Amino acid sequence: PGLFYAFQQIGAMKRIVRALDPDVRKMPYSVQLSTVAWACPRALRPLHLARTITGRMYMAHPFLMVRDDTSSITEHLARLLTRRGYYVRTSSEMHAVRLLKESECYVAQDYEAELLRPEDELVREWRSPDGSCCFTLAQERFMCPEALFQPAMLGLDNEGVAGMAYHAVQACPIDCRKTLFSSIVLSGGSTMFPGFEQRLQHDIIQLAARNKQNLGTGSVHIAAPPNRKCLA
Repeated sequence: PGLFYAFQQIGAMKRIVRALDPDVRKMPYSVQLSTVAWACPRALRPLHLARTITGRMYMAHPFLMVRDDTSSITEHLARLLTRRGYYVRTSSEMHAVRLLKESECYVAQDYEAELLRPEDELVREWRSPDGSCCFTLAQERFMCPEALFQPAMLGLDNEGVAGMAYHAVQACPIDCRKTLFSSIVLSGGSTMFPGFEQRLQHDIIQLAARNKQNLGTGSVHIAAPPNRKCLA
């Protein structure tokens, strides 16, 4: 008899491994990258777990990075919208911005190339379900989630989510790194942006190449359970 205290993300990982994703259940090891927006809107929480052959969980390289108010991705979008003359002042307007973020934003696979696209290819007009707010946006659609990969956009000198995942695996024993790179699991609302897992995979491979580590596309596998928004 005893008491076991764990982060919420550990329970999420166990549920994923046991039931939610057949591909993950077959993995001898797994790493969880959690960018939590639903459970804690102003925090970015990376948590990295490894699962042994016997099924026991252990912390591979755990750490918690809590941002201040400027780090909320929703608030970042609200600031971007001020360039178009929209000023978010009330909680209901901020809620509308959150719905806008979830509906229209996406992760650019090549940020610099995306900036060069004509605006008329990107422009979208969005109205809140109750009709109280209406926004028109274009480049803001991918500039908002780009802050997850380039925290410098928020005035932070930390590495992005790809760097967190890469260095967490590098901190593990060398004999299991290859398996860990092929067993990355996403959880949390901020991983729901379209294109997130493809961009994460690409950036991890590029980071490995800069460190003279050969990781092909097939060596980095990212599992993205469809209900991962509720697993953080």
